[in-house]
Amino acid sequence: RPIDETPVRTEVIDRVEIERTGAITLKDALENLPGVNLTEVHGKSGYQLSMQGFGGDQVLVLIDGLPLTSSTSSTADLSQYLLVDVDRIEVVKGPASALYGSAAMGGVVNVITRPIPAGWSGRIEGDIGSRGSQNASGRSLDAALRHLLIATDGGNEHWRWRVAGDTLRDDGFSEQPSQWPLRGDRIGRDQFLGRLEWLPIRDTRLYVEGSSYREDDEQRYNLLVPPRLVPQRKTEEVRRNRVLLGGDTLVRGWRARAAVVDEGFTSDSVGLSNDVPVTTRSADMDLQHLSLQLDAPAWRRQIWQVGLDWHRDTLAQWANGTSETVGSGEVDRRSLEAWLQGEWLYSDDGELAAGLRWQDDSDFG
Repeated sequence: RPIDETPVRTEVIDRVEIERTGAITLKDALENLPGVNLTEVHGKSGYQLSMQGFGGDQVLVLIDGLPLTSSTSSTADLSQYLLVDVDRIEVVKGPASALYGSAAMGGVVNVITRPIPAGWSGRIEGDIGSRGSQNASGRSLDAALRHLLIATDGGNEHWRWRVAGDTLRDDGFSEQPSQWPLRGDRIGRDQFLGRLEWLPIRDTRLYVEGSSYREDDEQRYNLLVPPRLVPQRKTEEVRRNRVLLGGDTLVRGWRARAAVVDEGFTSDSVGLSNDVPVTTRSADMDLQHLSLQLDAPAWRRQIWQVGLDWHRDTLAQWANGTSETVGSGEVDRRSLEAWLQGEWLYSDDGELAAGLRWQDDSDFG
């Protein structure tokens, strides 16, 4: 519906705005939005989001209504999602809806991907950038940032497909390139996806999607060991693989949606002093999520929705070969949530939204 008719406070970053600002990652798209605070993730080459006074672990980040792995075990790194197939980004500020639950007390960022039209289309985008005298190489004319996007869509009345890839290389930057430290980390990011849709009848769609994300980072800084500065370096490899199955249908005003996602995330980092390895840390996270939703047709100026969410995520983490998680070495969290939300248009100028959500969580019952 039009944004000025929504009963909850919502802001939208559309494709025109994304292209106007040259945003490449989700962090780039959100950084100019009022009321949104982006902070660096401690010890990592990424950014987390806080809103309404709530930290990143209470702001829910979704892709088409389905969650991403919290890459720091509590918050999503907004730099680890490239905007290869994004149509718009909807931002709900504050706990204004029963649809999202306790994980969204600070708000929701829902990334909506582009629908696949019939016919064929393709696009290629590329850009390069320089930071002048702050290039890590020390040469002002170097292309310190390189980005390439290739995407193609196609299909007919019953079958649609999409294949896309996005790659980003950033050499980092330094105020004094002749010295060891980098103010901006060296980063390489790659994201690839494929999607297939089947439309057997009108207003019905079944789909499968697979995506893969790869990231390699390097941080450089000095450690003061009087009377000398000792060069330090930290490298990190991030891998995310995501598989999505879903479908939706519209019959006589009733709309039903179902989707299930399985995602695996790994992070391996090594800390070096004078190029000698001194610390290692690894994390292995898995996420499974099932979402069911039924929207009823409008009835006596009322609109009702009911849904069910089942969620499971696991975490295993090691530092210098020793487990940092208790018990069996893996944290396993599960939750089952059901919700009902209704909207009542009691006059031409007034609307009331009310909802109820029940949750059974292995963390707190």
